[in-house]
Amino acid sequence: MLIILTVCLLDRASYCQEMPHLSAPERKINKTIVISIDSSMNFFWGTEKISWDSLQARLKPTYDTTNEFSRVVIRPDGTVPFREVYKVMRLAKTRGYQTVMSMKED
Repeated sequence: MLIILTVCLLDRASYCQEMPHLSAPERKINKTIVISIDSSMNFFWGTEKISWDSLQARLKPTYDTTNEFSRVVIRPDGTVPFREVYKVMRLAKTRGYQTVMSMKED
């Protein structure tokens, strides 16, 4: 039984090596972008004030080769409703970001 299982695993490994499109691209960039939301519901990419549409355009999918970020930190002002924070979190998650954190500022 062990011999058959080993042969099957070896066959699968060689099959995957012959078919490079089956393996996911490796991401080596681990930069973090900070997205802030102030009490007036303005969005900031780092320190630059941007619109919701601009945020959607800038938050490129993580598989995009021009994307240099892999993590998002969301920093809402203390008065920002959670639904606004959740909207940004959901956008980041659907674009494939591995780590999404929300830290509430006082």
